[in-house]
Amino acid sequence: MVTRILLGLLTVFAIARAEAADTPKQALDAATKVLSSHTDGFYLDHKAGAETALDNFRTAAQRWAVAYLDAHPKAAPSALKAAAEAMDRELSITFTPLAPELMAVSASYGELGNVFLLAKQGTHYAVVWDIRKTGPDTARDNGWGAMAAFGDGCGRCCDCRALYGDVYALPPDAAGHIRFYIDGGYAQPAGATRGAEISIWAWDGKAAKALFKGDYVSVADDLPIVEAKDDTILVHPKTQYRMFYACGACSGRKLTWTLKLTGDGVRDLGKRVDLPEADAVDEVFLRLWQGKGASALAAPKVLEKMAAIVAETKKSASDPNDPNLGMLSGIDVKRNGDRATLTYDTAVAAAPKMVATVLHKKSGYYLEAFDFSLKN
Repeated sequence: MVTRILLGLLTVFAIARAEAADTPKQALDAATKVLSSHTDGFYLDHKAGAETALDNFRTAAQRWAVAYLDAHPKAAPSALKAAAEAMDRELSITFTPLAPELMAVSASYGELGNVFLLAKQGTHYAVVWDIRKTGPDTARDNGWGAMAAFGDGCGRCCDCRALYGDVYALPPDAAGHIRFYIDGGYAQPAGATRGAEISIWAWDGKAAKALFKGDYVSVADDLPIVEAKDDTILVHPKTQYRMFYACGACSGRKLTWTLKLTGDGVRDLGKRVDLPEADAVDEVFLRLWQGKGASALAAPKVLEKMAAIVAETKKSASDPNDPNLGMLSGIDVKRNGDRATLTYDTAVAAAPKMVATVLHKKSGYYLEAFDFSLKN
């Protein structure tokens, strides 16, 4: 009990010092040091003062951004970002011009982020919008709020933790309102597969309105993840095949998700699979596992070889009722007209390497040939 009281007093003292710092740079430096005692860069601890430390850091980052932009109004975004990183390697503050004298700023310590807008008012910049104040402060409803930063708000890893990310400008709407999107990632200390949120906003000069929000999962290094061109935004999520599972650093079943900007909003045009031929192979394996017919989808010799793999895998399956051949590292694709040759790199004991030739017909996809080997 005494230890907790002393820790609480030390935190209060450190926060008071941060609040009393003379310059914006000193205030941000002090607030960053206090926050670093409460986080590993991914989650806040549950000690007294943690939430206040995060709030003070975010406020200090805003104050510093205003002061630095006032002093360097013509500085390039890269120079502004470098100035922040020079203070602390865990500190990231990026600036995105949205219009003359209107700047979007993303400020994060590690993967605890915040986004706000700065606008010129008279001779100085001022904070005119703050994303952390746009929704209820619960882990489930607002990844930019303090509650999400504790990391245990709803028990899900890919859509319910603190958000961090960058802002990108978009074309204005029919009324001339400024639009932008935020590519936000959910904080996680390990793993190449990450949860993320794409959100699209419109600024009318007084407030920013969310036009669209959606969660997805992607591989961090599997670029590009989000592409924006003119009035179209393409997101490339990672999903799983039904008969294989992809490792954390593996691309898995890739989709293209299309979002279309309209005159007054956003249309979700849905998701399409990038490699439909692999879905065809997946479907045949699934039917064979479940004892269903697949003669309309593959040649007899193909079915014979694929059935042998299924039968061998089932022998060592922990649950024969759970269709799963094993891990898929990747698929190499070579196309020749209406045919695609897919080479599978897997951890399937019965067939580490598989090669399937898939024909695209008017009626759908048909597996013409299939082979496998026990060596990669």
